[in-house]
Amino acid sequence: VLQILQPTSVLPATARQVVVVCTNGLFERLSVVEVLIAAGEVQADLIPIVSESTFRFPTPAFYTELREVITKATGGSELKAEVLVRTVQGLFTEIAIEVNPQDQEV
Repeated sequence: VLQILQPTSVLPATARQVVVVCTNGLFERLSVVEVLIAAGEVQADLIPIVSESTFRFPTPAFYTELREVITKATGGSELKAEVLVRTVQGLFTEIAIEVNPQDQEV
């Protein structure tokens, strides 16, 4: 059953696939981080969709910073930080679909 999560929603434990619409600043939103950690914990398949042509794919420096920020934000939980980093890395092992809804058809 398809569900669109709101910022206050929790990922259902029965989720097996998660579509992630990738925009700039996506990983700075706490609600997104919580859903991605939950997706990693239930080992859901992630399907990335890039919706901004200027989206920046994560770099090794990004992952280092993300790990540090999430460890602090979760009260020192290195496990949650590692789950998130592995989940985000896994997200981009798949080929992302690029969707630019404002592009004109040729």
